[in-house]
Amino acid sequence: MKLIKKIAAIMFAFMMVFTLSSNVNAETVSGDSTQTGTIKITNAKKDHTYKLYKILNLDSYSYDSTSANRDGNYSYTLTGDASWDAFVNKNKNAEGENDKFFNVTDNKYVTFNKTKEASDLAKAAMKYVTDENVTTTTELTKTATEDGTLEFTGLKLGYYLVDSTAGALCNLTTTNLTINIQEKSEVPKVEKQVWCNDQNKYSNGNYASIGDTVKFKTTITKKSGAQNYILHDTLSNGLTLSNSSFSVKKSDGTDVPENKYKITYNDKLGDDAVNCSFHISFENSYIEALTDNEKIEVEYSAVLNEKAVIFDPTNGGTNDNTTFLQYGDNMKTTVSTTNTMTYYFKVFKYTGSNKPLADAEFELTQNGNKIKFVLDSTKDGMYKVYRKATQEEIEANKATDKLITDSDGKIKICGIFGEYKLEETKAPKGYNKLVSPYTIKVSDGGFVTVNNEKPSHNDVKVKNESGSLLPSTGGMGTTLIYLIGGALVLGSGFVLANKKRAKAK
Repeated sequence: MKLIKKIAAIMFAFMMVFTLSSNVNAETVSGDSTQTGTIKITNAKKDHTYKLYKILNLDSYSYDSTSANRDGNYSYTLTGDASWDAFVNKNKNAEGENDKFFNVTDNKYVTFNKTKEASDLAKAAMKYVTDENVTTTTELTKTATEDGTLEFTGLKLGYYLVDSTAGALCNLTTTNLTINIQEKSEVPKVEKQVWCNDQNKYSNGNYASIGDTVKFKTTITKKSGAQNYILHDTLSNGLTLSNSSFSVKKSDGTDVPENKYKITYNDKLGDDAVNCSFHISFENSYIEALTDNEKIEVEYSAVLNEKAVIFDPTNGGTNDNTTFLQYGDNMKTTVSTTNTMTYYFKVFKYTGSNKPLADAEFELTQNGNKIKFVLDSTKDGMYKVYRKATQEEIEANKATDKLITDSDGKIKICGIFGEYKLEETKAPKGYNKLVSPYTIKVSDGGFVTVNNEKPSHNDVKVKNESGSLLPSTGGMGTTLIYLIGGALVLGSGFVLANKKRAKAK
């Protein structure tokens, strides 16, 4: 019953009097039900709908023209409308009673019990409208097309209930021929923010890796008159809500009592086209007790999951969280949105003049901890794609800490943000692996910094060199030594023989 207890656009408009005498000095003003009047709503809000319900007829009246409050005699009667006659009879005093709103005589004439408050009668009437699904005619329903003044003219004299979709308290004032109702409602405010570690504060956007916990805060600012507060919140598919993480407090740190709000999950309320991730419905009595501009802060968290959109410098891509506040009779604030971004970087393993190398193995670590990945079933162009694993995938043994290049020598590492160490743990056969790991920093916008060089969106290029073949025993090297040694021996023998022959002669 969304209008129950709603202090909404309510006061009772009794029709203004118009003197039938042409004597300007007349002291008595009187009239009857043949006259018509106007109800004018000033400060009406664009797109707010206003409804009039005629509870009683004004049969005739007479009052002293010198009376500022139009004190005098007024004769109200039942309207003959079954719904409102039933309401009056339900709230009339029996003989000897004095605790109901009305006194009825001759089953026709109605007077108000002066011991009761008009505001209480207003609440009871609005509750009755909701409970009994009381409707009004098209002529008594108008929607403001712009901020300003809205008029209902040609109304038969009577006692009217005025309601608006904003659920706002209206203050009734009267002038000579027209009842002026000043719309005092203001649209409540809602602001969604997300915790940004880089800035160490709540902001409109942040950056995270898959598996990280993301903290959100929604601030609701209460405004005059508005009722039926329902917070709508929708997380994109890349964010998994943690149902146990909710904190609902006033801005001074005081908890909102748990019996003053209700959280529901994955359903529709109001004019939702699709299910929201969650709703928080606040009890009207609690909202009414807040002062204007007092704030309620709703904090909760979600985990960036395997469905997260990976930001691309060309096409963008964010993981959004949207929220708005429904109030009054399905009125709603503008939508407030946060963006969570996660990124990637690419590695190209090569030798020589950009010749790709397959079967190189890498590990990515952060703060000394190995990061685990899941091999994506698809390939991005020439890049073999690895996506950061979720905790569930790790626990199910579906993740690996090895990143292995294929024949294109390329891998794409997705779902990350921050600073890492990229280490080659195994080089392709015949090649030397990196002596030292690369320091990789992935920052806002998907920029990648390698070993403190200039940030870019380029590949992280890892070059390997192969060594030359060293000589081995039994090879050509030793054979050549033997040949040279043999030649020297033969040469020495030849020289010795010649010397002996010379001596003999």
